[in-house]
Amino acid sequence: MLTTVSQAGFRQFTIEYRVEGKAVREMGEKVVYHMDRDRFRQDLGEELHTSLILEKRGERLRTTMIDHREQTYLRHERNLDEDERFFLFGSLSQPDNPCGADPKYRCEPLGEGELLGYAVRKWRVSDEDGKATEAWYAPDLGYFLKLVASEEDLTLTAVRVEDRRPPAALFAPPPDYRGQDLEALFGAFGGAGSTEEEAPAAPAEGEAPPAGAADQIRDALRGLFGQ
Repeated sequence: MLTTVSQAGFRQFTIEYRVEGKAVREMGEKVVYHMDRDRFRQDLGEELHTSLILEKRGERLRTTMIDHREQTYLRHERNLDEDERFFLFGSLSQPDNPCGADPKYRCEPLGEGELLGYAVRKWRVSDEDGKATEAWYAPDLGYFLKLVASEEDLTLTAVRVEDRRPPAALFAPPPDYRGQDLEALFGAFGGAGSTEEEAPAAPAEGEAPPAGAADQIRDALRGLFGQ
């Protein structure tokens, strides 16, 4: 029988991962995930200088991007999409079949094991296009401890787990950081001597902002799950 580690709250944890593969160039050599049920934070980059906070608020998703070097943050809120609902806040809590709630994905069991004292169930998660990701899920945590995404040349392996609820302050920008307004930020691209057409339009309510740092990191996070 596998040895398991007792855990204070389901889907309440901090996990530090070692990053391997080409993704090291974008994510750095380690990332840290904090989760408190409907709130998720990812710290990444050189010296963990960037944080991405995702917070499920009913049927909405609030995204906060924090730049610790500049001590600024950018916040946006939009409708929660089905993939985010499934992978971040949904059926991964079903250890017998993580894909059971979504017909777009198929989960193939690969056996059981142990990592950092936690019993894990190994799954190959495939999407409709046949793109597969191998994940080692820890039922006690409701999350993965190892993930191998071959097409992205990315491997995440947990090296540290804190099985307790993260401090609430982690899910908000530090009080002395300066918030950036989306309209002002995108309007600033015009600059002196620029025409009105050169300035990107700010996103409408409920729409995602144009591709940028926040989107690239969020897309990378979603890509971890084979999307």
